[in-house]
Order: sequence, then structure tokens, then C-alpha cells
Amino acid sequence: MTEAFIRKKQAKSKFLAFGKRKLHPAAKMKRILSYSDHYFSYDNLKNDDFLLTELDANDDWVRISVLMTFPKILELIDPEKEANVVVDAFNSQKRFEVKGGEDPPTALVRKVKNRKPSVDIENNFPFHSPVEDSPHPTPKPKKINLLKNLPKYALPDTCEVVVARKFKQIAPLVARLRKSVGEKSVRALGFDLEYCTLDIDIRGDLPAVATLASYPDIVGIFWLDKMPDLGKGALDAEKCDFYQPLNELLFDCSIAKVGVGVHDDAANLANWCDIGEDREESDFFNGLLELNGNDVRNENRFSLADLCGLELNMRLNKKKARKRTKDRNAAHWRADSMTKLMKTYAAEDAMVGLEIFRKRSIDVC
Repeated sequence: MTEAFIRKKQAKSKFLAFGKRKLHPAAKMKRILSYSDHYFSYDNLKNDDFLLTELDANDDWVRISVLMTFPKILELIDPEKEANVVVDAFNSQKRFEVKGGEDPPTALVRKVKNRKPSVDIENNFPFHSPVEDSPHPTPKPKKINLLKNLPKYALPDTCEVVVARKFKQIAPLVARLRKSVGEKSVRALGFDLEYCTLDIDIRGDLPAVATLASYPDIVGIFWLDKMPDLGKGALDAEKCDFYQPLNELLFDCSIAKVGVGVHDDAANLANWCDIGEDREESDFFNGLLELNGNDVRNENRFSLADLCGLELNMRLNKKKARKRTKDRNAAHWRADSMTKLMKTYAAEDAMVGLEIFRKRSIDVC
């Protein structure tokens, strides 16, 4: 073996030896869930006699202490010191159910949506449906994209995209937004949030960017993740005086905040800012306007891209900010700098919602 090959093997061994310490706890939880999804999957269970025996012995439950003996899990945690990490991972997702979590070594877990498959004891193979046994299964219908031939949406030529990532930049940007709205007959702002989705963000509702758009002049991007307090004071100026102008704008009911999924975005922002259980009665929530109508729980509601095509006859490109580069996090909301693609992506989401609202208002008039 060459000296370079030996050094490479030694470096790899050193990384594995210290891998448990290098990973963020939330990243460990995310990987534990990924591995557990595989362990409880149909494809694995039909060949895993050990896990099937464990399921039978515990009435479809698996001891967490047993899962912690699996090699993939052992690569992530120290069972004697980090058993609570495994329990917390399962408790963070609704697809898993934990029993006896207060005592991690004796706790049990099961997959809610995917229990162990039915097994033919005599022939020792899982039952299959007639469709699965058929040599020519019915093909799934292809999804037709009726909007793909429409022209791409673009921001107005007069629109300026401004990013605020420091406390001192908040007040000037809010002042420009207010001035722009004050000159319009339709007093409304496009409102949208972007979320953190890195490996360390096991939750999918951590706000990273709040965007407000005023047609056709300006889009304000408030990069909460880069604020010293990570945007915790965005809805509570008592935590930081620098947020007072933004607070007053968000809670101003005379200016509607419009978009798709605005109630969900507002609830996630309120939870992040800890503004209390009475938030539903606040002026911030009363000033929201959902483009899908009052039935915000409707599972068949339109996406922003769908509404853009149906009402503006334009195609909103939702993939262009997700292009991968050599740095996998270069186009991410927790990156050190915001690329032009990221700015356009956030700005278009807020501006499209506002343009749809304006079009509807003009049509009514």
C-alpha cells in the first residue's frame, strides 16, 4: 500500500472515531429517524427475522434499547449517555409513537403509519395484493403540467429588492415600504416566509426570511436568521427596540398582508417569537388575507404557482433557487450571503401574491 493510501485510511478512521462528537444533536436525530424509517419499512421487515421477532414479542412495539444496538445507530450515539436523543427524535415526529419515554432504556417505539406486514406463516412470505402479483400492474396516470408553456414570471422593471440583515437596516426599509404603500389605492403588502431546512433543522417551521412586497416599487427581505436574536423580536418589540418599526407595520390592520398560506406562515412566526396563546386575536392575524379563501384547511387549495398561472397567465419558477452548486449550502437561507437567485426567489413569492390580489381588486371594481 502506498503512503498516501495509508494516510487516507487513517484520516477516515479518525473521522469515524470522533463522528459522534462532531454531529449536531438535531442532525443526529434526523439521521436516527431516517434509519428507523428503513428499519420499519416493508422491504426491510419482510427479510428481517430479528426485528419481526422483536415486534411479535412486544405486541408490535420495539424496545428502543434494541434499536440502539444497531450499527447505524451506534455510529451516531453513545447508548449509555445519549439514549434521550433517540427518544427525542421519535417524539419529534407524528409517524412514530413512544411508550415509556420517561425511562429511555425501557421505552418502546412503533411506526404509526407502517406496521409490520402480514405474514403467511406456512409459506413464510408476506401477502401481496392481486395488483402486486400481476405481471402487468396498472400504470399510474401521468401528471400533466398545463402551465409549463406559459411565459416565466419576472419582477416589475421598476422593482428594487432590498435585504435587511442588521438591526439598523430595519427602520429605513420599513419606511420605504410604508411610503410605497401610502401612494397606492389598494393598501396591501405581499407577505411570505422562507424556512431553514438544513440537517440541523429537524423542524420544518423555523422562519429564516420574512418578505414584504409593495407593487411595483420595492420588495423588503428581512433576513431573520442573520439578526443577532435570529428574529425572535419580529413580533415582540419589547425584546428589542430595533424591531418597533417592523412590529408596527405587521400589526397595522389598515394594510392587508396577502399571500398563499399566510395563516400558516403567521402562526409559525408567532410560535418562533413566543407572542402567546392569544395571538389569534391580535391585529397581526386580523390583517392577513389568504388568497385561497377563508377555508385555509382545504386540502385541495391552489399553490402559489398554480394561482400565478391561472390568474396572471405566467409561470412561477419554483426550482431556480434550489440549484445545487459545489457548496451544497450555497443557495440556502442559512448561507453566509444571499445570492441573486435567492433574492429573486423570495421576492417573486411575495410579489406574485400581491399582484394576484391587485388583479382581483381591479376586476371587482
